[in-house]
Amino acid sequence: MHIRSILIAGAILASAFPVLAQELNQCPECHELFAPDGRFCTQCAGPLQPWRPACGNCDRTFAARDHFCSGCGSPLEHAPLYCAGCERPIDASDRFCRLCGHANRAPLAGAPDNEASPKFLSAAATFSQALISEAYGAYKAGQLQRSLRLYSEALRWDREQPRAWAGRGRVRLLLGNRDGALHDFRAARMRDTEVFPGLWEFASGGGNAGLQEHSQPGVWRGSLARYYLDEIDADTLLEIAAGDAEQLCEAHGYIGLRAELEEDFERAREHYEQCVAAGVSNYIEHAYAANWLRMHAGESKVE
Repeated sequence: MHIRSILIAGAILASAFPVLAQELNQCPECHELFAPDGRFCTQCAGPLQPWRPACGNCDRTFAARDHFCSGCGSPLEHAPLYCAGCERPIDASDRFCRLCGHANRAPLAGAPDNEASPKFLSAAATFSQALISEAYGAYKAGQLQRSLRLYSEALRWDREQPRAWAGRGRVRLLLGNRDGALHDFRAARMRDTEVFPGLWEFASGGGNAGLQEHSQPGVWRGSLARYYLDEIDADTLLEIAAGDAEQLCEAHGYIGLRAELEEDFERAREHYEQCVAAGVSNYIEHAYAANWLRMHAGESKVE
């Protein structure tokens, strides 16, 4: 992602949530942005410094609570807000959600109307994608709590990102929050036409209703759907995948997920080990299997 795009996105968003803007860290060398708990840049290993937001028009830095740039007078736009309880839109002046009663963050004094402009939405999507990339890196490194926070932060900026919903769902599933994972995978499926959110929804106990449209015979991803629809068994799935490392990685991963759902943890371990052994380290199934095995390392039998 282009550095200047991230910087401009961050500048546009900075006045929307001042607490976050004040807490972000930035690498002074390559200008990448990081979450508040980051200490070193993942790109160049340089020490991070507190980020100072700047106007997207003239690059002058500004205070987090400013609504207009002191250099050029450009407005500093504010974000649409969502209830943390029920995830429905709320007004900037709402301290409590009108639908569920959840107590949300106290509004800023004098906060403007929170209509989202196209410029803001574009900036929010850019910033959200940067957070998703960092969240996935933390997930692959086994830093699950940090990954969870980053995925949640990404969804605060752009709730239409299926990668953020699915990514947070996988972290929640690993951490034992199956209900939360199911919620996230369903949200991902509503925003993604691929088969994968439906597969993870099944693995979280949500059934296979979202898989019927993907069950085309003769297509690899259709074979994954047909396995969860009980149209083929695990041995047949592995026969179809034979000789292809990527397909074997996915096959063992989804067989392991089903075994985990059915609480056959020894079988889950066997297939997760085969998933990792396929060596396709850039696949989400590989990362999940590696995390699961890491969490259960040293156990001769998973209770």
